[in-house]
Amino acid sequence: MLFTKPHTSPDGVTRTVKLFVVLLPLLMTHIAPVMARENSSDEILKLKETITHLEAENRQLRFKLTEYEMAPAPHVPEEPPEPIVAEDTRARRGFIDLNYYYDTRDFQNLTINSGAKLPLDFKYYQLLTLKAPLNSIKSKRSDLTSFFTEVNLRHPILKEDPWLGAMDWTIQYVGGTFLKDFVRLGTRVHFHKLPGSLGKFFRESLGLRYSIDFHFYETDGDGWQIEQVYNKQFLDGQFYLKGFIDQNMDKTGLFFIHEHQFGIRVVDEFYAVAELRYKTNNPRRDKWGVGLGGEYIIKF
Repeated sequence: MLFTKPHTSPDGVTRTVKLFVVLLPLLMTHIAPVMARENSSDEILKLKETITHLEAENRQLRFKLTEYEMAPAPHVPEEPPEPIVAEDTRARRGFIDLNYYYDTRDFQNLTINSGAKLPLDFKYYQLLTLKAPLNSIKSKRSDLTSFFTEVNLRHPILKEDPWLGAMDWTIQYVGGTFLKDFVRLGTRVHFHKLPGSLGKFFRESLGLRYSIDFHFYETDGDGWQIEQVYNKQFLDGQFYLKGFIDQNMDKTGLFFIHEHQFGIRVVDEFYAVAELRYKTNNPRRDKWGVGLGGEYIIKF
C-alpha cells in the first residue's frame, strides 16, 4: 500500500507521492479504455449497424441516379398556338396580315396590316389598302389602281402606372391616292388593359379587346377623329369577330367608316373571311358592301 506509513520521514513521503503521480496516468491509460469498451459496446454495435444501413441506401441512390441520367428526356407537349388578338399584340414581336377580298360592289382589294414591337416600348402598326375602282370588274378595269395607308407609332404614357400604362400617345400618318397627306396626334385607351372592375369587365365578362383612339389634332387643320377597334375570339381562335368604327369630322361635316370582319380558321394561319363595310360619303347605292375572301397571317 502506498499510504500505509504516514509517519515516515519527509524524504520517504516525497518519494511515495512522486511514485503515485507517475503511476496514476499509467493506470488510467490502461483502465479507462477497458471501462469505456465495457460500457459502450452496445452503442458501438448500434453505430456500426447504422453505418452499414446508410451505406446500403447510398448505393441504392447512386444506382437510381445513374438510371435517371441514362433515361431519355420526358416528352413535353407543345403549347397551343396563339389565338389572333388585337393588331399590336397578335405575335411576340410582329406580324404581317394579308387580306384579299371581292366586294359585292363589284371591285377587288388587297389589305395588308402589319405591326411590330420596337425598342424603348414603341409599337408600330400600319394599314395599307390597294383598291380597284367601284364597279370595275364587269367593266374589266379591275387593276388595283389606288391606295390608302395609315401608319401609327405608339408609346405608353407611363408604363409603370396601372392606368396610364393602359394608354398610349399616338402619332398617325395618313396618305393615299385621292387625299392630301397629313398627320394626326392623339391618345389611345386600351379598355381591356385597365385595372379594376372596368378592365375586368372587358377581359373576363366580355372576353373582348377594345380600344379607342382620340385623334384631337390634324396637321391639315381640317378636323378630328375618334376610332374604335375591337376583337373577339371564339373557340380558342377558331372563329373571330373584329373590326373598327371611325368617326371623322372635317369641313364637310361628320361621316362614318366602319368594317366588321368574321373569320373562320381553315388551316394554320389561313382564314376564310367575310366583311361588312359601310362608308357614309360613298354614293347611296354603294354605301354598304360585303367583302368575301381570305386572310393569311405571318408572325415573326
